[in-house]
Amino acid sequence: MKLSHLRYCAPIVLLSLTACSAKLASIKVPADLATQAPQALTTDGEFWGLGMDGTFDLAGLYHGKYDREASGSSYFGDFISNDEGSMAAEVVNSQSQQRWLLNCAGENTSVNLGGLSFGGDSPYECEVTSADKNKVGNFILKKSSGLIDFGPTGKVSGSLTLDGKRFEVESIHDMEGSFIPSDQPLGYYIKKNGQTVAAIQVNGRITLQSDGADMDAYAIATVASSLSVRPEE
Repeated sequence: MKLSHLRYCAPIVLLSLTACSAKLASIKVPADLATQAPQALTTDGEFWGLGMDGTFDLAGLYHGKYDREASGSSYFGDFISNDEGSMAAEVVNSQSQQRWLLNCAGENTSVNLGGLSFGGDSPYECEVTSADKNKVGNFILKKSSGLIDFGPTGKVSGSLTLDGKRFEVESIHDMEGSFIPSDQPLGYYIKKNGQTVAAIQVNGRITLQSDGADMDAYAIATVASSLSVRPEE
């Protein structure tokens, strides 16, 4: 995949170390996870890991490669705009050598009228397949909405399924030492049966803190949430 063009960070969010991040911030995590050492995900892509393709390593436990793309277009001047983001990735368990393939995509179409934008995001979705191309899971994020919502404007939620296990995903907007939540996600909680089992930080650095119980699922969620490009309204 080749980059068509990457717009500024407002309509398309680069979920990894984005140039739009003004400072490093540690996300707030539950007390039981806070005792777990963060496991860092590092990349070797161009532009300090911000390039559109490269390889990654998650604390020596998982490794792989990614190739991502973002594009935007407008019609009738800027009356209608469309932004798309996609990623293909391979995630490998370094010990067992089990391999998963991720195929991710998202889209946002909006109508701009008098300085106001109407429309919405399609869900950002990753299909997870095994090495033999059988579908084994799914990762999805979508913008949270409600009739009355006083929370951060960029709040998203979704789910992860892998080999029959299901996890809930919620964006994190609170930083340690700050009482003001961020509009955009600083990371993501992974929950199982309502209990937080992992926390992924994507602001300024990429880390995973978890209970260690379902590491394959946590690693896939980390790659899907932190290395992809997601169009945003």
